[in-house]
Amino acid sequence: LHKQGIDAVVSRVEIRYKVPLIGMDRFICTVSRLERIGLKYIFHQEIVRQSDNVLCARAKIEVVNLVNGKLSQPEVFDEAFKEYI
Repeated sequence: LHKQGIDAVVSRVEIRYKVPLIGMDRFICTVSRLERIGLKYIFHQEIVRQSDNVLCARAKIEVVNLVNGKLSQPEVFDEAFKEYI
């Protein structure tokens, strides 16, 4: 998409740490919810430690769409994410 002038750009990240991970911990990162508000997509993510299924972090990632460097409607992503919204 970048070669077509389309870029998804992270515009904001909010992370709430619950329990630390340490070296060699295995974890799973999931998207628990996806929403579209105005021109942005919001990904609600969780990081869970595999050994005991403890929630280690919860994050909210805001992503905007740029077309040729200008903020624009994310139609290409609307199509890709339509079954998740």
